[in-house]
Order: sequence, then C-alpha cells, then structure tokens
Amino acid sequence: MFMIFLAIFAPLLAPYTPYEQHADALLTPPAWDLQGQIIHPFGTDALGRDIFSRVILGIGYSFGLAIVSVILALSLGILIGTLAGFSKGIRSSILNHLLDILLTMPSLLIAIVIVAILGPGIANTFWAVVLAMLPQFIHHIRTEISELLNKDFVIAFKLDGANKFQIFRHALFPNIIENLTIFSTLAISSAVLDIVVLGFIGIGAQSPEPELGAMIAASLDVFYLNPWTVMLPGLVLFICILSTNIVGDGLRHALKERRGQ
Repeated sequence: MFMIFLAIFAPLLAPYTPYEQHADALLTPPAWDLQGQIIHPFGTDALGRDIFSRVILGIGYSFGLAIVSVILALSLGILIGTLAGFSKGIRSSILNHLLDILLTMPSLLIAIVIVAILGPGIANTFWAVVLAMLPQFIHHIRTEISELLNKDFVIAFKLDGANKFQIFRHALFPNIIENLTIFSTLAISSAVLDIVVLGFIGIGAQSPEPELGAMIAASLDVFYLNPWTVMLPGLVLFICILSTNIVGDGLRHALKERRGQ
C-alpha cells in the first residue's frame, strides 16, 4: 500500500521535477554521506538531477504501470478466458494450440518482440506488457472455468434454466475470484521486471524519463564515481518486487487456511 501511495502521489511528494538540472551539484552523494546535501536526500546524477525525485516518480512508471497493466490483462483475460472455457469443439482446440505456443515463450521475450514492432517508448512498453501477460491470464481463467463447469452446483444452475451469463456471475466468478487475486498479485512482480528490463536494454522507456530501468542503464557509466546512482533505483526496485511477492505469498497462505477451515 505504501508503494501504491508513492506511485499515485509521487508528483506531489517529489521536491524537484525529474528533469530539473543543478549544474552546481553534479554527482552529489546522498545526504547521509559527509559530502552530501540535505536538499538532495539521495544525491544527484551526472546531470545534476535529484535522484530522490526521479526514484519516487520512477515507482509510478515501473510499479504503477505494472499494476495498471495487470488489471487490464486480467479484465481482458476474464472476458476471453470465460468465452474459451464455455467453447467446445474446433474453436476450443485452436485456442488451446495458440495458448500452448505462446506459453512456451517467456513473457519478457514476447514483450521484447512487441516493442520491437511498435517502437520504443513507455506507452508501447505498457501495451507490450499487457499483451505479453494476456495469454497467461486467458490460460489460467480458461482452466478454472473448464474445471468448474463439471461441478454439480454448476450443473444444477444449468438444469434450473440459467443462461451462460447467470452461470458465470452467480456460480463461476465467486469461485475463481480468490485464485485470480493471488495470481494477479504475483503477476505484478513479473510485470515490474518486464517494464524495468525493457527500459534497461533501451527499447522501453527512453531517457530522460524517470523509469527505474532506464535510470539504472543511464547511470552505469558513472557507477564507479557515484555507485548510489545505480544502487538506490535498484534498491527501490527490489523493495517493490519483494513487497509484492510477500503480499502474494501471504494471500496464498490465508486462502489455504480459509479453505482448511
């Protein structure tokens, strides 16, 4: 929740704009260093830009966009996966083969291919991550729907004359929402890594955008002069992924205990 808060309100919390340069403060160490300045808590980069401002704004780019991309992929996955779960015959067979092909490739590789087609930029990175994660959501939801359709309580709904929408709303969705929540939470960390890696290799967010991967890549040349320019964005990235995985693991244990009761 703290990282989400920073992602939303970063423009209000940042003391400087991410592009503002301070010519008299190039590669300033963090404030806790003897040569640091309190007005730049995390120091400055090679162009004199405040790292603290860029890092908290980078949370919005890397972590915030990851959450939005997962929500969008989840929404599309529920729609397509539900339709696929209800489908039978040749349509189901064709979709299964397509999903099997896509799921053999890592989501990052799919995202790289999509960005290579669409072109670099943070907007194209967002859509690339959404499209790269979509097959996983479709496959997961389709599998859940197919298994539930054979349950007795779903068959009872059918015998009562319920249509497909009523079956999904009252019988299927309440039984998959918990697993979808856990799956989506864990997918956020994968989306964060995809966005950061695309920015790091230079085909995602472009400099001077304050995205964590692009910031790390841009500061590698001055790592030996001021390692904090790389370490601090990397540390924030680590915290984002760690906190997301901890929440996902906690949800899994909570769901397991709830089902055990």
